[in-house]
Order: sequence, then C-alpha cells, then structure tokens
Amino acid sequence: MKPSVPRHAINGNGDAFMKDQDPNSIKESIRHYIRQYDAYSKTIDRIKETCKLPTKELEKIPRNIQEYRDVQNSIIKQIDDEKTARIKLVENKTKNKTKIVKSFERQQKLQIKLMEIESKITVFEQMNNIVPICSDVPGGIAPAIAREYRNLTKKLNQAKKVFPDLMKEVELETGIQYSEPI
Repeated sequence: MKPSVPRHAINGNGDAFMKDQDPNSIKESIRHYIRQYDAYSKTIDRIKETCKLPTKELEKIPRNIQEYRDVQNSIIKQIDDEKTARIKLVENKTKNKTKIVKSFERQQKLQIKLMEIESKITVFEQMNNIVPICSDVPGGIAPAIAREYRNLTKKLNQAKKVFPDLMKEVELETGIQYSEPI
C-alpha cells in the first residue's frame, strides 16, 4: 500500500504541480515526494550493494545471522546474571557500594554490546531479504521499484523547475538533497 499523497497540489493525472495552489500545499507535496525519493534511493543502494557480493558471501548470510543471534542470547544471559548478582548484593545489604557500582557498569557495557550486535543482525536480515531479488532480477532492481523511482524523479525534477525556491526550502527542512539521478 502506497502512502497517501497530498493530491491537492497535483493536477488530475498526478504528474504535474499546479502553480495556482497554496505554497504550503505545494511544499507538503514536495516534502512527501522527497522523503519517498530518499527511501527509494536508500533501498536501491542496499539492493545494488548486496547483489554485488559474491555468491559465497550471500550464502553465508543466514549463518552470520544465527551466529550473531547466539552472541545476542549469550549477552542477554550475562545481563540477567549481572542484574541477579546486583540484587543479591543489595538484599544482603552489602556495605561495599563499589561492588554494586561495578556490577551496574558491567551491565551498561553489556547493553552497549547488545545494541551493536542487534544492529548487525538487522543489517544481515535486511541483506537476507534482498538475496532472492538478486537471483530473480538481473541487476537486482525489480521493474516496479525502478518505475516508481523514475516517477518520483520526474515529479521532483518538475518541482525543481517550477518551484525552485520551495524545493530548496524543503531540502533544507528535511536535510535531503535531491539531485537528478544519472
């Protein structure tokens, strides 16, 4: 399902910005399209990068995910052990507060390590989802994605020609710089 597009600033066939519309409506339309463009660009880049990997590397992805999941489970257990140990120290009314502080610091380091591992798992899972596309479509970019991307660039090129000032404002607001793809 495509996200809704603010149609009030676009003509009936959806490919041209209407000059007589409110500038805020036009900006909202441009903002919507530039965010879509950014998302498509990132997706296409991820697909291209993943599909460039040698077949042996692509075949290793599920194993890498499992290895990182094993590390993730190990870290979660270590965090739980630290929590349990700290609770026991508090329950035993340990007078040595440094033991409690050290336990808390170890737990914090483990949580940082856990976030790093989870980030790697996410990257590998995204790559794993792309692998079938690499084998199904030469070059990795599905025709539907390419077609949508071309439509977006067409609309943004038109906005850049017709409303250059509004386009610049939206680029500054969103932090997304649009440049016509080659």
